[in-house]
Order: sequence, then C-alpha cells, then structure tokens
Amino acid sequence: MKVLFVYIDLAAQKNRKGQLVCSPGGWFQEGIASIAACLRQAGHEASLYHLVNPVKRDEFVRAVQRQAPDVAGFSVGSAIFPMSTRYARWAKEAGVPSVVAGGVHAMMMPEQTLAGGFDIACLGEGERPMVELCDRLQRGEDITTIQSLHVKTDNGVVANPARPFIEELDELPYPCFEMFDFDRLVSSQTYTALARVSRGCPYSCTYCCNRQIRALYPNQKSFARTRSPSGAIGYLKALRSAYPQMRYVNFMDDILHPDEGWLEEFVPMYKREIGLPFVAQHRPGLLTERATSLLRDAGCYELHFGLESGNQEMRRKILKRGNITDDQIIEAFRLCRKYDIATGAYNMIGLPFETMSMALETIKLNAVVAPNLVWNPIFTPYPRTDLHRVAAEAGLVAEEPDYETEVIVDNPGFRPGQVLFVRAYFKLFVDAYKLARRLPRLLRRPLEVVLDLVFLFPFLPYGPLTRVGEGWMDFQAGVKAFVRRRFPRLFLRLRDRMRGKKIVHPTG
Repeated sequence: MKVLFVYIDLAAQKNRKGQLVCSPGGWFQEGIASIAACLRQAGHEASLYHLVNPVKRDEFVRAVQRQAPDVAGFSVGSAIFPMSTRYARWAKEAGVPSVVAGGVHAMMMPEQTLAGGFDIACLGEGERPMVELCDRLQRGEDITTIQSLHVKTDNGVVANPARPFIEELDELPYPCFEMFDFDRLVSSQTYTALARVSRGCPYSCTYCCNRQIRALYPNQKSFARTRSPSGAIGYLKALRSAYPQMRYVNFMDDILHPDEGWLEEFVPMYKREIGLPFVAQHRPGLLTERATSLLRDAGCYELHFGLESGNQEMRRKILKRGNITDDQIIEAFRLCRKYDIATGAYNMIGLPFETMSMALETIKLNAVVAPNLVWNPIFTPYPRTDLHRVAAEAGLVAEEPDYETEVIVDNPGFRPGQVLFVRAYFKLFVDAYKLARRLPRLLRRPLEVVLDLVFLFPFLPYGPLTRVGEGWMDFQAGVKAFVRRRFPRLFLRLRDRMRGKKIVHPTG
C-alpha cells in the first residue's frame, strides 16, 4: 500500500482586520517519521507532502495525484483544523480512497474530525494502527474493527477503543528522518537537529492534553516512557546519518531526564559517541544539582523551563502545576547559572481568571530568575483539556472556540486589548525590572513603583501602543529570520553573545 503523509506545517491566525494570515513553518515531525518507519518495515510505501505554505486546490490535487496514494495521512492540530478539513476534502477529490487523521485534535475530537471530511480518526499512537490498516486494506479485509481507529461508514461511525501504547520504545525502528528535506527545515539553518527520545509526561497540568491522552489507553500507568540510554544513542546516530551537517541537538522531550540513573548511563555514551552541544527541557522542583552537573558534562548549553505564571495560586489551583514554589523556580535557574547553562522561560498570557496584576507577577518572576530567553505566547484553551472545561463553565470561552483568533479567553479583569499589550511589551518590562534590581536599594524601589504604576495604569492607550510594540516585534523577527537564513554563522555568533557565552563545539 502507498501512504502519503500530508504535513500542514504552518500557523494560521486572524489579524486585527479579521483577515487570516498564514506563517510558514519548516519543522521536523517525529510522529510522521516514526509511523513511516513502521509502515516501511511492514512492506508498505510511505512518502511525505510537507506544506510549509498554503497551496491552492489545483496545485494540491495535482501533487497528490502524482503520488497516487491508497491512503493519505494527516497530522491535525486544533489551530489548523479548519484548514486541514479543506485539504482532506481536496485529497478525496484527488481520488484518495482513505483519508486518515491523527494528531492531538483527532484524539480529543474524533467526532468533529470525521464530520470535517476525514474517513478515519486515529486515537493514540499511530504506528501499529496504521500498519494494521494498510495490511487489511491490502488484503481486502474489514477495517472497522481495528483498535484505536474511529471509522466512518454508511451506517455511522464505528468507534474502537485505543490499543495499549508501546511501552518499550526500543522495539520501534528508528524514524525515517530522511523523509524530510533538512535543507528546508528552520532548525537546519543553525545546523540543529530536533530529537525526541521519550514519550508521554507523568504530570497532569490542566492546560495540557497529556492527562486526556493518557486516559485513552488501558495501560496508562506507564505512560511516560524513554528509550534506553543505548537506544537513545542509536536513535541519535540514525539522525546524524540522515543529517550529517548537524552540529547541535535540540531535545524536544518534556524532561531530559527525570531519572538521574538514566542520565548516569547516558552521559558517558553521549560524550563518547555523539559529543554535540545540546538544548533540553526540565522542570523546576525536579532539577537537582547532580542532574544539572550531568547535563552540563554531556554538553548541555541551554535548559528551558515552564514558569507559565508568576502567581503561585494560579500555578497550584488553576494550572495544577503541583506545588512548584517561587523558591524552587529560582533555585532551578540558580543551578543553571552555577553550571554555566543558559536558560529559557516559557510563560503564558491571558490565562483564565488572570488579571493585569497577575500578569505583572509573571513579569517580575522572570526578572528575578533572569532567563536568557523569554517566551510569552497568549494562552490557547485546547479542546477537552481541563482548563478549557473550567473556562467554558465560567463563561470565559466558547464550547467550540475559534482557534484562528488571537485572544480566545475573555477575562473580565484582563481584556483582550490588555492581553495583546502585555504580549507586545512583556520582554521590555522584564528587562526594566531586571535593571531596577541591579540598582542600589535607594533607587530600586522608586523605579519599581513607577514601573508598577505604568503597567497597571487603566487608561493607557492600549491599541496604539500595541500596534507600535507588535511592529517592533515583527521587525525583530524578520531581521532574525533573515540573518539566520542568509548568514547562519553570524547568527550563531550573535546567539552566543546574547547568551553571554561561547558554545564550545568538538569540531571547533
């Protein structure tokens, strides 16, 4: 059987005039590459149609017809679901017999997915269901009893339960990295490869779909899984074989790694057999001094943490981040500074029940921990997550939000115009409070009071200020993208300087 994966790798959002604006993508997708590897191992064909920009119907139909697939597989997220339904319809018009949707939106909203033009929705991991689907189609057998698949028929939808997830990741073949044109990937502009050696997250934060996905499976207790240290090294070797130009690794795992014993075994092998500088993610309150030392010894030059909110009650009661205290967050960043690891902080703006004062707390916490990188996107309440349910019950979001709008949550104490203003000036205020903290005590407090008054002044002209701030953000992003694309070595030197350090590379 011939399977064509259609990867809609772009962002679509409405601007202030209500016009839909698409931003190009260019990212590796682990799930597609892993499913393709299993299909090929089972004797099927697998190819990729990587859409980093939208295309018109005729161009899409011609491209699909040239491949003449028996199955078209889409990875569908909530933000691009409306666009995905259009491409699914065009795939049917191109003569594809079976159009399958996987991804988070298909898992969370299978009924809506099938109503949107897809024939099949895959719940959970797709490797084994897709292989069984192609095997049965090839033999002309019934496909409506395949576990993990919801299948649309003339008599309605047949909804099968999810099969157990794969507990031993080493059993999987290495992903088909070569399916992707690394020359077109954004990460390749800085000679960086994206890697993932684990699956699942042990936590149940309300804004994340991990708890809902975990509940799909009958063996949910072992949902967080990692390749063995030797299996992870084999994975990285396969990645380097597909992309020999890589000089850096970006581990996309939720946490690398919660088990210090795993790190103890992994680090010597990584240094000996891979030896590349890398970026990873960790969790405040979980990072220990020993883990920090091991990561630095392996070549970690940057660690990213989820702060999400500077308000501890918001983190504990609304986001269900556990009992992560401000002191634990500060300690995680202190450890990174001690071991000369740059840091990044993830924040969210416009959370349900958030106010301007709470957003200011987030800014001030960032100023205290002083990350090298700050991200501050507007919160999106994804379907069937706990936080979407809570916000909908409070009347703050619609039951089926328009994910193409910028501000979805409508808080009485944090209006959409204020949310957009905070997003535009978040980093500026973080830098201002960082500056205040460096001043003598006599000057520090008056400056902080002035900053508080400016930020919280209720009569600020949010609209004009936001337009100026967003224009500056767009300019910076454009310059950054241009330098990264055209002058990658200069970009890397500037990146090192902004981190306040030089990243040592084994090849010099």
